[in-house]
Amino acid sequence: MYNYELYAIYLFLSNGLYFMKIVTSLVTLLLMSVSFFTYAEWKPTKQQYNKIESDLIAFESVRYCPYVGLNGVMTIGIGQAIGTRYEVKKNGRTYHQTRLWSLERINNLFKTADVKQMTSGQYQQIVNLKKQTNRILKKKHFKIGEYYKKQPRQNVYCLNKKDNNKELMNLVRHSINYHLTAMATQSENLNIDLNGLPDEIIEFVFDLFYRGGPGLVLGPNTPSINAAINNKDILTIFEEGFARSNRSEEHTSELQSRET
Repeated sequence: MYNYELYAIYLFLSNGLYFMKIVTSLVTLLLMSVSFFTYAEWKPTKQQYNKIESDLIAFESVRYCPYVGLNGVMTIGIGQAIGTRYEVKKNGRTYHQTRLWSLERINNLFKTADVKQMTSGQYQQIVNLKKQTNRILKKKHFKIGEYYKKQPRQNVYCLNKKDNNKELMNLVRHSINYHLTAMATQSENLNIDLNGLPDEIIEFVFDLFYRGGPGLVLGPNTPSINAAINNKDILTIFEEGFARSNRSEEHTSELQSRET
């Protein structure tokens, strides 16, 4: 009888161990499937960062004082928007208008980027220019024409040109870091693998993201170019990127509109 009891205990334990092995195997398979579909965290290399910075400086206007950007949005430095643009539909017409960030918001950005603060008097000057710009936009739809690059003439806020352009570079590097972090977050959230792409493609994707945010790439509504990035399909990345960029009028990145 004693042997039968031991045998029963053995069967119970062996079945329990078998069950545990099954559970362990299932958990392992689950973890493997998760890791299979999750890409490694992406960070730009130092070479990629330096190339992005140099290209941005080369292709964007370098302006020390606030000015009207090509899309009508108030801008400063190297393509740093300090306002947004929106569409108006009224009386059968469609045109664009711009909003200027509040003085507090602009100064929060400047503080974060270690740039000197703007005074209320200087802010009022760009408020006046924004109003003039909106009158032009209302008449000429989105073409800004003669107001492109226009800036206030009196009591003008300007970044310091001395000290090796420290303020200018602080502002541009803050913006680059902001967008690179957002790119990494978007790619992680949507499971898009930016690792292993040639430097030129990273620069191209950054340019799209800098100008249009997730509306152009790495967004929920950009599945074609997202898939091309995951497939490392260079030709399709370029085709989709140029197509999306051309379909959308030049506009301020929605990320820049939120940037602080």
